[in-house]
Amino acid sequence: MNYQITQWCAHFISEHVKEGDLCIDATMGNGHDTCFLAELVGESGQVIAFDLQADAVERTRQLLESKGLMERCVLYCLGHEHMQEVVHEPLDAVMFNLGWLPGGD
Repeated sequence: MNYQITQWCAHFISEHVKEGDLCIDATMGNGHDTCFLAELVGESGQVIAFDLQADAVERTRQLLESKGLMERCVLYCLGHEHMQEVVHEPLDAVMFNLGWLPGGD
């Protein structure tokens, strides 16, 4: 297989996350990973997403709503260092895509 690292990560996660799982997107950014996870967990699963930037939370909310996936997600305008304060259930996957939202404040 000749994957880029992001493709490899997506492939790996898609092989392990299934309907009904609970996942975290620790750095939601523009929401692409949140959407990806929401599609994998299906209607009976949940994605909890975190980002420090209010712009990131709003962009993610808009993307999820446009794809009909918002009901599967809970978005927090918090840094991922607060995950343990919010999530107390066992997790099936946690994604980190580190960086700063391009053009964000």
